[in-house]
Amino acid sequence: MRRLLPHLVCLGALLLPAALAAQTGIDGAYALLSEGRVQDGRTALMEASAALAPSAAVPHLKVARVLGKMGPELAPRVARAVAEAYRGRSAEAIAALLALETDARPEEVPPLLALSADLADGAGDAAQAEALRVRLIEAFPEATERPAAILEVAEARARRGQGVDEAIAWVEALIVEQPGGALVPEARRVLDRLRSAG
Repeated sequence: MRRLLPHLVCLGALLLPAALAAQTGIDGAYALLSEGRVQDGRTALMEASAALAPSAAVPHLKVARVLGKMGPELAPRVARAVAEAYRGRSAEAIAALLALETDARPEEVPPLLALSADLADGAGDAAQAEALRVRLIEAFPEATERPAAILEVAEARARRGQGVDEAIAWVEALIVEQPGGALVPEARRVLDRLRSAG
């Protein structure tokens, strides 16, 4: 172990600057987004996320994906809202995103709801996150964000042991509707947990 220690210290010294560079890149990306520079901020976000661990990269990649789904009218406003959330003002960011619904095209609303739910989760407001996802599930049956929302709600209800029957129905329908879908293996695992919780 003593012989390995200098090598581990050297490895740590190599990895630390990379981690700091990635974090600096993320900070810079959100600074660009706060200025409404959507394409620059989105590109910077994806590039910086590539240097992060997958679990750390996912929230930033979700933001980049949502920004890619927004038209030129909404994208700068969404960008500024997510920059606010990154600064720790999630409640204000969620309110700003939800206020955009009146100006959004129908296909822009589900990504706005999904992003708002993710921000609520990140802020520790599980009830708001679930309410937003349930709204997405019920109001937008064709949305590409719907399957992930179903699984998020089902997981939450399996943990709580409440609302399980409705969640089971959603997950079963998801499996039937998309038998070859990428989320089906996870849906089957969630379904088992729901049945155990019910």
